[in-house]
Amino acid sequence: ERLLALRRYKNLEVLRIGMNDINGALRSEETTEQLTLLAEVCLGKVYDLVCEAVAGRFGPPRFRVGAGGEVRAGSLAILALGRLGQGELSYSSDLDLIFLYDLGEEVPEAEGGCARLSPHAYFTKIAQRMISALSLPSEEGFLYRIDTRLRPSGNAGPLVTSREAFLAYHTQGQARVAQNWEKLALLKARAVAGDRRLGARIVSIVQETLYGMNPDATVLSDLEAMRSRIEKELAREDRSRYNVKTGRGGLVDIEFMVQMLQRSQGGRYAALRTTSIREALRHLSETKYFSSTDQRFLEEAYDFLRRLEHALRIVHDRPIDDLTCLADNLDQIAARMGYRGSRKEGGGSALLARYREVTHGVRRCYEATLRKLRNDLPRGVEEQGMGA
Repeated sequence: ERLLALRRYKNLEVLRIGMNDINGALRSEETTEQLTLLAEVCLGKVYDLVCEAVAGRFGPPRFRVGAGGEVRAGSLAILALGRLGQGELSYSSDLDLIFLYDLGEEVPEAEGGCARLSPHAYFTKIAQRMISALSLPSEEGFLYRIDTRLRPSGNAGPLVTSREAFLAYHTQGQARVAQNWEKLALLKARAVAGDRRLGARIVSIVQETLYGMNPDATVLSDLEAMRSRIEKELAREDRSRYNVKTGRGGLVDIEFMVQMLQRSQGGRYAALRTTSIREALRHLSETKYFSSTDQRFLEEAYDFLRRLEHALRIVHDRPIDDLTCLADNLDQIAARMGYRGSRKEGGGSALLARYREVTHGVRRCYEATLRKLRNDLPRGVEEQGMGA
């Protein structure tokens, strides 16, 4: 009953946000912020309900450990990456989550005893039940689709990870285990539910090792290759269809640009140390890589592409990023975005022209940024990376 009520609440809130978005009462930035806050509220409530159920069946999160049998309290932190991590959720977005647990200081054995499971098994139960509660459909639909593939080792790794194992994977002697794309994804990591203090501490430690690390030629080549694969395998654009998110000059171009700058310049420019792409864009011209003109263009381009993505998802009522070049489809999307046509044709042609102009400019900035980053590499390092 409580989950059904939460699903009803979420549906009503999405309807409210969508209506205000369509009517122009919300800016694109405000829309993504409200969708993000809604998701965090739902995550927090589901976490509380699941913790209550797990504690009722398996005991409280206190664990007898060590040779001496001391009792230590445990807690679970839930990190968000992707759109939720950057605080810019869209309609119908998946939630990219990582589950991390830790044991605190020794505590007195209170009434109620200890859990009847190991810490790993206990917190795995919580994570599994949360995913089910969030993603399983009901008469009120479902809350959110959950993606946990960004955890250490992806689908091959455990669903929940201890603090020590997570830090070893990303920051310590085993840092080479984490792939470059994983490091890039962690720039958006943010604690959103559970023990937020634990989550924030872990994120701070990891990101301290990421910001300001000048990417070498191998890193740049890896990221460039990954961007090309995304464009080829996910966007699959042709003359009749564009992809607002993963296509040439789309949102992913902007996100990669920002994150590469964050890795190389985040140690020098504190303003770049943010999970928000919008916030980072506002400070690009503080670096030597972007003029104020380029910065303004990229801010406007990002806002245009996000508004277009919102319009696509509202019109089609599903997580779609494809812009089909059919007149009726374009006119419908254009009307949502305020493009007015003439008596002879709708606003679709004007929208398509603007889209092509924006994405051409974004790709130009993306390629220029890669060139500048490569030119800043020490000569020997660049040649070694290019010959690898």
